Amino acid sequence: AILLSQEIFEPVLRDSAGLLRHVHASQPHLASFAEPDPVHARIATVLRDIGYAGTVAIEMRSQPDGLKSVEEAVEAVRRMYAIR
Repeated sequence: AILLSQEIFEPVLRDSAGLLRHVHASQPHLASFAEPDPVHARIATVLRDIGYAGTVAIEMRSQPDGLKSVEEAVEAVRRMYAIR
């Protein structure tokens, strides 16, 4: 939603740091993570800066290759958001 609305979200995340409990990571139109959008790097940077240690939930539509897309999404989000 942030990407599609072209919002400047960094100040909002920083101002609400103490309220964040989970974050949703998704691609435009809930597409797969085969080619992650660069906005994830911006979000991840802010989350690291504010010391966010909550959950990052992946949201995407069902994909033709099923579990392969899920595995790809998990690996992409782990890499982008530095989750172990």
